Amino acid sequence: MILMNDQMKRIISCFNIEDIPQYSNPNLIDLINPVFVEIDGFILRLQPKEKVKSLKTDLIINSFGDRTGFEAFDSHIHVIDYIDEFRYGLFEGFRFFLQLTHLWGNELMKLFPYYKFHVVLAYDDKDCNLRFYRLRNDESSWIDIEGLNDYKDEAILVKTIGLDM
Repeated sequence: MILMNDQMKRIISCFNIEDIPQYSNPNLIDLINPVFVEIDGFILRLQPKEKVKSLKTDLIINSFGDRTGFEAFDSHIHVIDYIDEFRYGLFEGFRFFLQLTHLWGNELMKLFPYYKFHVVLAYDDKDCNLRFYRLRNDESSWIDIEGLNDYKDEAILVKTIGLDM
């Protein structure tokens, strides 16, 4: 299921999703082929050449409030960190991140078929970011999917993947 606010609907209506170019730049491989792992109940994306890490769960939950908040923080990436890779700038980066929304969702479903996730894409005139987190029965969602149109300063897309809870 994909939900989006009105700003995202307007942006996506400007182009045909089927026309999104394919990317093969080696600098983007870690984004196109992410390494997702489960560590101490957290689902994380490892950085290139990063080893599986041990986590200080109590410290993380104290700092972020819950596992969901930490996953949303830890997994997020910004297109401005990769802007040199895109010939046409931020909007081209947005198109690439839109592709990643689906790639990451498919990979998370494949690796963790018994979990449910949100993959969140946000776009404004300065940046675009992508993140994911696992939905848990005992924790709140990181984003208010019922109030997506309340996010006035950015276009938001939330892709829900996985089993119904």
